[in-house]
Amino acid sequence: MKKYLYILLLFPMIIIGQSGNFIKSTTYKQASSSTIASPTSSQASQEITYFDGLGRPIQKIANAHSPLGKDVIVPIEYDDFGRQVNEYLPYTSSQSNMAINNNTAIITALTNQYQTFYNDGTPYSGRDLEVSPLSRVLKQAAPGTAWALGAGHEIKMDYQTNVANEVKLFTANTSWDVNLGLYTISLTDNGYYGINELYKTITYDENTAATPLEANGSTVEFKNKQGQVVLKRTYGKVGTGTINEKHDTYYVYDIYGNLTYVIPPKAVDLVVSTSNSQTDITSTAIVTSGNTLNLKASNSIKLLPGFHAQSGSTFSAVIDNSGQSILDDLCYQYKYDHLNRLVEKKLPGKQWEYIVYDKLDRPVLTQDANLRAQNKWLFTKYDAFNRPIYAGDYTKTSQNSRIEVQGIVDASIVLFENKQGSNSINNTTIYYSNNAFPNTGINIFTINYYDDYNFDINGGVSENVGTITPSTATRSLPTGSKIRILGTNNWTTNVIYYDQKGRSIYNYSKNDFLGLTQKVKTELDFEGKATKTTTKHIKGATVDIIDTFTYDNQSRLLTQTQKINSQAEEVIVSNKYDELGQLFQKGVGGKLSAANRLQTVDYVYNIRGWLKGINDTDITNGNITMASGDLFGFKINYNNPITGTPLYNGNISQTFWKTTNPVNTSLRNYTYSYDALNRLTEAVDNSAINPGRYNEQEIKYDKNGNITRLLRLGNTNSAVTAFGTMDNLFYTYDAGNKLIKVEDPLGTTEGFQDGSHIAQEYTYDDNGNMKTDANKGITSIIYNHLNLPTDITLAAGAIHYDYDAAGVKQRKIAGTITTDYAAGFQYEKVGTGTQDLKFFPTTEGYAENNSGTFAYIYQYKDHLGNVRLAYKDVGTSTPSLQIVEESNYYPFGMKQKVAGEVINQTGYKYKYNGKEFQDELGLNFYDYGARKYDPALGHWMNMDPLSEKYETLSPYNYVSNNPVNAIDPDGRLIVYVNGLLFSQALKMKLTSNDYKPERWGTQIQTDKLSFNGEDINYWDVQNSEGITTRGEINRFFNDDHNVYVNGSHHFRSQASERFEMGKKAGNELIAQLQNGTIELTNEETIKIVGHSQGAAHAAGMLTQLLDSPFANRLEAGIYLSPHQPGGFTHPKEIFGVQFSTKTDIVSSRAGVLGHLMELFNGSSELKKITGSDFMLVRPEHKGNKGGHDVESWDNILKQINDFLQK
Repeated sequence: MKKYLYILLLFPMIIIGQSGNFIKSTTYKQASSSTIASPTSSQASQEITYFDGLGRPIQKIANAHSPLGKDVIVPIEYDDFGRQVNEYLPYTSSQSNMAINNNTAIITALTNQYQTFYNDGTPYSGRDLEVSPLSRVLKQAAPGTAWALGAGHEIKMDYQTNVANEVKLFTANTSWDVNLGLYTISLTDNGYYGINELYKTITYDENTAATPLEANGSTVEFKNKQGQVVLKRTYGKVGTGTINEKHDTYYVYDIYGNLTYVIPPKAVDLVVSTSNSQTDITSTAIVTSGNTLNLKASNSIKLLPGFHAQSGSTFSAVIDNSGQSILDDLCYQYKYDHLNRLVEKKLPGKQWEYIVYDKLDRPVLTQDANLRAQNKWLFTKYDAFNRPIYAGDYTKTSQNSRIEVQGIVDASIVLFENKQGSNSINNTTIYYSNNAFPNTGINIFTINYYDDYNFDINGGVSENVGTITPSTATRSLPTGSKIRILGTNNWTTNVIYYDQKGRSIYNYSKNDFLGLTQKVKTELDFEGKATKTTTKHIKGATVDIIDTFTYDNQSRLLTQTQKINSQAEEVIVSNKYDELGQLFQKGVGGKLSAANRLQTVDYVYNIRGWLKGINDTDITNGNITMASGDLFGFKINYNNPITGTPLYNGNISQTFWKTTNPVNTSLRNYTYSYDALNRLTEAVDNSAINPGRYNEQEIKYDKNGNITRLLRLGNTNSAVTAFGTMDNLFYTYDAGNKLIKVEDPLGTTEGFQDGSHIAQEYTYDDNGNMKTDANKGITSIIYNHLNLPTDITLAAGAIHYDYDAAGVKQRKIAGTITTDYAAGFQYEKVGTGTQDLKFFPTTEGYAENNSGTFAYIYQYKDHLGNVRLAYKDVGTSTPSLQIVEESNYYPFGMKQKVAGEVINQTGYKYKYNGKEFQDELGLNFYDYGARKYDPALGHWMNMDPLSEKYETLSPYNYVSNNPVNAIDPDGRLIVYVNGLLFSQALKMKLTSNDYKPERWGTQIQTDKLSFNGEDINYWDVQNSEGITTRGEINRFFNDDHNVYVNGSHHFRSQASERFEMGKKAGNELIAQLQNGTIELTNEETIKIVGHSQGAAHAAGMLTQLLDSPFANRLEAGIYLSPHQPGGFTHPKEIFGVQFSTKTDIVSSRAGVLGHLMELFNGSSELKKITGSDFMLVRPEHKGNKGGHDVESWDNILKQINDFLQK
């Protein structure tokens, strides 16, 4: 479902009246030729902010925003120093007139309301600030009595400097190699940093004691005087150890500030000696005299990793090439050219990757080791607006070095392609020129079209959507794309049509490989919300689907109904919200004509917004009481378990569940234990009947988080009549992170199948992909350039996969069974038989095909998206529910077997995390899209494509070893848009067009932010507490999938310019999402964070993305210190929040300096961004240009964390 909301008109007003100062905004929801004096909530959305005599906001009111049409109020109070120590959650009042109320009375009423809703009278977060001019946060408390200040479960901070012999001093030596066109690198161990040379910040999570010890639950960061993090330290047990050991990750930079080495914890012990002295050195090349080592003339010695001079000595140990294998197996290595561009990188366990840039510093060619073996490169070409237009692979007859290919690109004159008539390139018809390098030996994989429809639309002609005729004014909009089915000459053609407002209303897709045509039409209301979608799916037979949506006055979804062909209309979902805006009840299924839904699903939360229960009316923590007719109940305990350890940092301590499945209606339960690194160590089955039957325990890890031991209990025979220890697994790894052997001395026929006992049971290719698995009998796996398996050969047979160039699976052939994946519709053919449509997904399950008649299967899912129970209506005149399948899982995803369990006969295999289980021929992997996962081992068969974001962990690690609380892939994407790059802008004129982002190349950067070849440490600058803004935002969204956009402009640029530039960046992001450069999984959402000048840029991106196929993926827009906030509009249907500071001299025009800044910065004053949901204003901030700098927002993000969750 896609949601849109467009703002027609906004009237900001500053009025001085009897009620004091306020700003009131009115956003219309219906077309109107004039203003409406007192609009209703269905006509307009109104918000008001009241200010005190110092101009500080004291109360924010959203008019009639509650489901019952009452005002939602946020009170704001300050301490004697003008600081917001407490941040209150929203309160739903009994009024709807936007009148200001006394804050004391509001806070009392608010407290009573949360006491009623959550049985918790602490509806605010709090801070304990350092008694110093810095006012650094010492403790950060979340809402809730259990987390309140003084309760001992706050986030605690400590600020120190390093002591002697605490942090190793590594340096990266660089030397220019003209033959390679880069700086070669080597690692040097220079002993330790001197005392007090580093800033040290210790952060303790909410599970730690009131007076914690560093070795128990802390994260320690050391940064140098340049603000670079040089060491991240955590503590945890290793293997069978009983004490928490240091888990150190070192970051080593070259003299230009480029990150050159990352040394993860497992490597540190090998690169660095853990003792203060080395054993005596005996060599004929040296003479020792006390603590002095003298090298004899004409002699040399090699110092291997781990060398240390004795205490008091002066010695620098260079890591010799003999120790390079440690770096190659375990460390991240980066090499740069003379423009500080990353040109070669090596991830642990993977061979070197090369990057070639054009004169605009855009990456135009990339190559990994598997491509290198085939003399191939991946290329991308751009148009004059830096939009990627087509991409594919480039084959050279012989392998040239990177510098040779870079030289060819440097000599090229043509930098972009032009739109033109039909042109054939290697038998592919394309409507672009082919002049930029490479223009021979290329094979095209993806093509993107913009601005018009002058290309081969393959039958996708314009069609009316309701009464709307699609617009032809599509300049700057993406209009279509072609994506090759890899290994074939077939393509998928996508065409996008828009209305007069530039909103996507008709999407046409034709897949020649699958013989599929699909048309999706979307009817939008005035605000841009989808009210009706019509899907026509044609693959042999035709399936017509009509979805209809209704909303309340605040755009919350109320109902979704669906009609398939001529069948009766079905209610897919019917939502109800409490007065705080949370979904508390969901009706699922049933005919539109029926009085009741098939199931009523109730949700319960705690005061922090964490899910506590599904269909559970029991207020105690050790039972589940379901209402009559409920099929499934689920309970989550965090800090109040019946048994086990209370957990306050969001980790789940217990889960309970119960079903009405006659196989087992008893209460079942898992109690979880974690180590200091939040890794699962034990899941104990404390079910009412047969407790302990399904334990997963004795889980041990090495320093990189690789599992080394796992004990699993369960059924020990296929008949599921005998139970005991199912698996007793011992894992062996190579010198790095690659699993090479798993032994199970039990040898049972269930659980993990230990099918081999050779020395190396798993082998890998140069990209770190698993090639063979002796335990499963896999003798060969062949991968495409996306590192996706195309052919798997097992002892029992073979499996073949087809993908398109975006990595989307198209077809699977396993033995005699062929499965087609046709835009969500799944087909199956056995042997030479007919191909049958099996099912297609719905928002609450799926619709199974029974000879042309579709039956709805509905699903209960838990907090991880695991399918727990599926049911359908088998009644004729009145509903009668039948359980189709019940699934329960071990924490790492293996399905529990139960005697007499109901087995789904439809062939629907999407289960754990909602992913498809590939069980053909004994493969038994879950397909996560980008890679495949083995739930018996808790291990991936491929490296994490985002491993550089999780450098402290193994690239094969699953969800940081916390499968109870997280899923992988994370399912989210955060786009960071920076503001003015001051040092770069100084080189330009105040109004120089040369400084516009479009001047110097692609705006979307996936690895790091750079400008003119220089890496920019913008989002990772640490504040006085050593925290980074990016780190805090990532933690808030539980998300590390980041891309970067440079939103910097010239000094005096205007918000409108940057907004338009952001729209162009939005187009580029759309193109990269479409062509697979940036991959989204089915669950991924997009957040865009903009700072300073980048705020308008971010709003432009959001606006453009709203008119794209990815509109339904947009989750939030976050604006930090927005510059010229009154000069652009945030799209209202996306959640938007603005953070400003009254003392900001750059963007709030604060004080004398602020007024002087107007001469240089294009003028900016403190205003609310039109369309944003909330504007949070700090009264002041010490330093950082009065609170303008991005690093000044780290702690404020912590304070409002729970507010944003609400």
